[in-house]
Order: sequence, then structure tokens, then C-alpha cells
Amino acid sequence: MRSYPAVLIGRLGVHKNYRQFGDDEQRVGDQLMDFIKAWFVDNANKTGCRFIVVDAYNEQRPLHYYKKNGFVELFSTEEQEKEYTDLPKEKEIDDLDYGMQTYYILECCGCESISFRTEYIDYLKAQYEETDVNADSNKTIAIYPKQLKNRKELSSIYYLPARIQDVYEQTILALKGDSRLLAAVGFRAILEAICIEEKIKGQNLEQKINNLVKNRLITEKEAERLHTIRFLGNDSVHEMEIPSDKRLYLVLDIIEHLLNN
Repeated sequence: MRSYPAVLIGRLGVHKNYRQFGDDEQRVGDQLMDFIKAWFVDNANKTGCRFIVVDAYNEQRPLHYYKKNGFVELFSTEEQEKEYTDLPKEKEIDDLDYGMQTYYILECCGCESISFRTEYIDYLKAQYEETDVNADSNKTIAIYPKQLKNRKELSSIYYLPARIQDVYEQTILALKGDSRLLAAVGFRAILEAICIEEKIKGQNLEQKINNLVKNRLITEKEAERLHTIRFLGNDSVHEMEIPSDKRLYLVLDIIEHLLNN
């Protein structure tokens, strides 16, 4: 392809309050484009340019707008564009050095448990935001196996009935993995498992919690806390509402206090 003088449209848009001004044939955006074409490519060309180019968003509305105003695609596919412009292919992009990955093996000074830690420093982000490369904002840190935040899980879990133990362990795994929606559902399931183990009947979980009080297995104050867990689980299941970490860890305190008792 040969080179020709052209002008590049950088950022072009119409404020949402003015998009419907004009008739169906000549909206504000079309009038604006006519003005640009008059300056650069039409018979009244006031420059030495022969083409107008634009790097449009690959979305239906902007593509339709530019095609309607006489623009044609320079490349039919992204692969064709990469081949002509010498842009790297996907595999080549993966191989480029955009950051630094560091690995650590850690031992807790208290419990002597072993963890594996990865730390990735994003050079491109640091350069773009003009920040120190070693700033925390440019680091992505992961620890394996994943841990609860600033706390340990129950140490006496093996004294629990198998059904409750299984649900508790799966809920903790969801919480460690930042699967907050699943963790909220899991906490509700722990209450269901407790009711099954204690042979507490009821048409729904609300009745079962109230029957735990009637059977003197929990106090009314504890029942109020369990109802908050029920609400949390219901919102997650039916409304797809994802709870915050703070709320989930408060619920974990309630659950573990209940299990310890």
C-alpha cells in the first residue's frame, strides 16, 4: 500500500442532549461530518489531504455512522491489519516482557505452615500512570493455598457432624477464593445442615430457626443473628446480590460461635 496525505479524526461525538436535533437525513453528527469533509476532501478542500481516516470503536453504532458517511474499512479482519502494520500476533504478545513475576516460599513464624506467594509487577501500568515501579498499586499478589483474611478457620472442625463439616469446608473455600455469592449461600446451607442434624422441622428456614429456639438449642438473641444469615443467603440466591467482605466475615463470626457451642 502506498502512502497518501490524510487527516485523522481523533475524538468525535455529539452530546446526548443534541443527538436528536435535525431531520432523519441530517442529524447533528452528519452535519458535523459534512463540515469536516468540506475542509479536507470535498471540492472545497482547503488542505493538501486526500483522505480522512478514523480508528473507530468496533461497535455497531459508530461503525454504522461512519459507513453511512462514506467511510470504508481499510482492513477486513484484525489479522489482516496485524499483518500489514507488523502488530504482534496473540502468541507474540504473550511472550513480550510487560512485567516481572517473582515467586516466594513462605513459612509462618507462628504455626510454621508453608505458603507459596507470587508477585507480579506491571511495568506498563507503572509507565502509563507515571508511578514508581515498586508501588503497591502496580503489584498483583497471590498466595497459595488461599487463606482467610486476618484469621484462621475453626481448628475443632473434626468434632462436627460430617454433614456440617462438609458444608463448612466448602463455604470456607468459597470465601477464600473471593466467591462471595457462593459463600453467602454456603452460610445459609450451614444453618440448614444444623437443622437436619438436630432433626428440626419446619416449612422453611425461618420456621426451623424459630424451632431451634423452642427446642432450647439456641437463645432468642442467637436466633436474631441466624435470621440475618438467612436474609443474606436469600438475597444472594434470589436477587443475585453479592455481599461485601466485611458482611461475610461478620457472618462467619456468628457461624463459628454457633458451631463452637
